[in-house]
Amino acid sequence: MLPYSIALLRAWGVWVPQDWWPTWRKKLYPAYTVFIICFVYANTLSQIIDLFTTYESLKGFINKSFILLSTIAGGVKGTHCILHRQQFINLAKTLDSYPCRPETPEEQMIQDEFKKKIKFMNRRYITMHLFTITTLTIASVLRDVPKGELYYKAWIPFNYTSPSRFWPAYVHQVIAHYFDLCMHAGYDTLAPGMMIHGCAQFAILGHRFRAIPEHIKGRLQHSDHIQYRELKALEKKKLTECVRHHLQIFEFAKTNNGIFSGMIFMQYTVSSLVLCMSTLRLSQMRAFSPTLLSIFLYFLSMIVQIFMPCFSGNQITIASEKLCDEIYGMDWTVLSTSTKRSLTLIITRAQKPLRFTSGYILTLSIESFNSVVKTSYSAFNVLHGSSEF
Repeated sequence: MLPYSIALLRAWGVWVPQDWWPTWRKKLYPAYTVFIICFVYANTLSQIIDLFTTYESLKGFINKSFILLSTIAGGVKGTHCILHRQQFINLAKTLDSYPCRPETPEEQMIQDEFKKKIKFMNRRYITMHLFTITTLTIASVLRDVPKGELYYKAWIPFNYTSPSRFWPAYVHQVIAHYFDLCMHAGYDTLAPGMMIHGCAQFAILGHRFRAIPEHIKGRLQHSDHIQYRELKALEKKKLTECVRHHLQIFEFAKTNNGIFSGMIFMQYTVSSLVLCMSTLRLSQMRAFSPTLLSIFLYFLSMIVQIFMPCFSGNQITIASEKLCDEIYGMDWTVLSTSTKRSLTLIITRAQKPLRFTSGYILTLSIESFNSVVKTSYSAFNVLHGSSEF
């Protein structure tokens, strides 16, 4: 369904591979999950302890929490994925079962087209995150290692001034950061990917509505003595299938929104804060500074992290609105009066577009993305005008 996302979540330890054989590998996977959780959360905890035990100023606090917020968010996403993994699997099964699965070559082509779009989005998103983290790591190696400093400030329960202690602590931070990358890149493409699959379902449903008159015409052409009752029964059967599919799409969207709404709201909040902090750090840097590129890429990653669910939510809203046009574009002349009345009711329902929300507060759309960016910029102006900056 979403191969890149699932592969990254498997690497983090929150997605048990169902196709593994022999079974002993599945039995060992929970132990691997516990190890990864301890490995990553230990890194997060060390940063939190250092943040509150070495507080000196607001400026220093913001610089230290610059990476920490994303690290904490990654851990929360991992926990959420473990708790709701079965619900997501059930969502995927819904798309592979009647009435959502493609029934004709034309419907399969529609679904394949949207799958290509999802893969294109996910590949670009994952590549961007990988390049950003790698750039941050290279900048740290050039800047911090010669001075004997860690990747980022953290509380370490031993003196790491000697190389034999410094390198294990440093490598632990780097590896944990790459595991955070796996979580963010894998999890952040789940909800948008399922939203685009919802767009595919609306496109398939529109095709099925347009095909109803074609079925009637085909039956009339291949039978000279077909009765009116048979045609009406065929119309009713096809229309019932479309209505059932329409209801299933709304149920799918409701479940999907219920799973990810709270986490998307958390991502909104965290990314907005990180955007503000990134802008502050960029404003304090000299031109051509060695870390300027890495911070700028991190800034772009946060923008895209907010944009992905907003764009996908906007796309499925547009797709739900287009269903009315698909029904209007049908050949109504061959349909019975009762079918035309039913289609009118369906159009009335379809005129209320499907909208995804963030925390049941913000609607996922391009407008909400603009609002979040504006809010981050306003917070930046407030902090930048503070006496501590």
